[in-house]
Amino acid sequence: MRTATAQRIHPASPIQPPPAALGHGVTRVARLAGRAGYIALSEFGVGVAARHALASAFRRLADAPAIILDLRAHRGGDASTAALVTSYFFATEAMARERFASCPGAAAPERAVPRLTSAAVDVLVSRETSALGRAFAANLARLGRAHVVGPGPARWASR
Repeated sequence: MRTATAQRIHPASPIQPPPAALGHGVTRVARLAGRAGYIALSEFGVGVAARHALASAFRRLADAPAIILDLRAHRGGDASTAALVTSYFFATEAMARERFASCPGAAAPERAVPRLTSAAVDVLVSRETSALGRAFAANLARLGRAHVVGPGPARWASR
């Protein structure tokens, strides 16, 4: 006779919701151990819907002390969206807003996105990462805001 074994959940251990996939290039958003935030981007999407998906992802991780941007499966996209994501890590005006004005009356979600100016940023790249994804990672490293992890130039490790 077989008995069913019930798993016990320790009352002090929090139950984490499953990682979210928001679409439009945002394939996963999660909170990792130690409160670090994780965002996987498969592309830099175009348009208002992509902009809203990115804003939602960054809002969820607004208080994270560290952010991991996973671009290992990144396949390209819009350069102005890459500039917008870059601007989330600086206390400046959002970049490339004019490229998203194709939807009249659409709210600019980047105004409501907290800037992650003090979060440590790691960008994961692979040999499969698109040229735009690699340029984005190299730019964040050159600006002193990220450490790039993966194959590539040794100068990427700026911190």
